[in-house]
Amino acid sequence: MAKSSENSTLEEILGQYQRSLRERANRSIHQLKSALREGDVTIGEDVLDPSFGTHVGNEDAGTAWRELQHSHAVNQLKALLRQQATEESEVSPRRRKMSPSRSPEHEETNMPTVHNLVPIINDQSQYIHHLEAEVKFCKEELSGMKNRVQVVVLENERLQQELKSQKEEEETMREQTLMDASGNVQNSWITPDVDSRVDEASRRSLSHGNANVINAACAGEAEKWKLELVSSWVLFS
Repeated sequence: MAKSSENSTLEEILGQYQRSLRERANRSIHQLKSALREGDVTIGEDVLDPSFGTHVGNEDAGTAWRELQHSHAVNQLKALLRQQATEESEVSPRRRKMSPSRSPEHEETNMPTVHNLVPIINDQSQYIHHLEAEVKFCKEELSGMKNRVQVVVLENERLQQELKSQKEEEETMREQTLMDASGNVQNSWITPDVDSRVDEASRRSLSHGNANVINAACAGEAEKWKLELVSSWVLFS
């Protein structure tokens, strides 16, 4: 019974120790990954053998951990170095294929000769002359446009002056018309008095003439009555 309890206790201690070793190993693997990540190396996580703890036995825990850490780190570094060397050997031929070195002869053949440069220079000079002609044409058009705008501005100013003078003449004529109309009204107010005086004089002359006519008519009637009275007196006598 004592042996079985001791064995169970030992197995439990070994199990805990194995779990702690696995956790530390995983942490060391992650640290190695982060250290070698700059080289674009992909590392697969390795799981320790569960039977590793059976080889440890009852050795000292610190000594076993140092040996395990040392051996595991060495193995991981060896594997990583091999993997990195393999990847570099695979990548370098591809780079050489993608960027082949150019030979001096090839570079010399690609360099343009003097005969090839002459047409290029001529084309550039013709292009420059064409651009200069375009610039000159644009300047002339701009100058002509400025002159036309100036003519339009002067014509506009002249028309404005004419319109202003025409308005002033219309205002003067309107004022003159108003003054003439007011003068006619004043004259019409004055003429009735003169007409009344003329009418009064004519009425006086007419009344005087009528009085003379009436007096003459009365005198004639009186003479007629006198003659009739004389004739009637003669008849009756």
